[in-house]
Amino acid sequence: MSAFKDFQEKIEQLGDKWGAKLNIQAPAKEIFAASNPRNAEILFVDDDSNNLVSFKANFRRNFNIHVCDNPDCALKILIDNPKIKIVISDYRLEENTGLEFLQKVNAIRPEAVKIIVTGYTDIQLAIEDIQAARIYKFIHKPVDIVQWGELIDSAKKHYKKESIALMLRPHESICLLYTSLSG
Repeated sequence: MSAFKDFQEKIEQLGDKWGAKLNIQAPAKEIFAASNPRNAEILFVDDDSNNLVSFKANFRRNFNIHVCDNPDCALKILIDNPKIKIVISDYRLEENTGLEFLQKVNAIRPEAVKIIVTGYTDIQLAIEDIQAARIYKFIHKPVDIVQWGELIDSAKKHYKKESIALMLRPHESICLLYTSLSG
């Protein structure tokens, strides 16, 4: 059974549970395909060119990696590449902070998994700022290749869970409305 068929059956079971008919057709199939973690593209932003080269060299075989040394370039790449699912940014960039950059990313692509990395230990970030940008992880450097791999794997799983939840939200409202009106 295909992953989409399995997903479709689970949605129908959820509809049965709620007493409503949920029908997932072609647009949902496209969303489901986009949420597939095997299709992950990653945007890595750091003003240190050595970090960009190293990250791309280590992960280019498994993912489509986009790298950029400034937030303006990174936002253009993000807009031009709708398959980017994971955005990783250094905290300290020349033009602004990675947190400010990821807040802009959140406005453009809220479903993207956003990760901040930093080599500084004296940073006191406000919890509200991290929540506003919907930061998934805050990681301290140095990060070795095994840690990067585990982080990317975790981010892919988180993306899939969040994108499916986003897709189901409109159906949940309709089902709850239908249930309350019919019953």
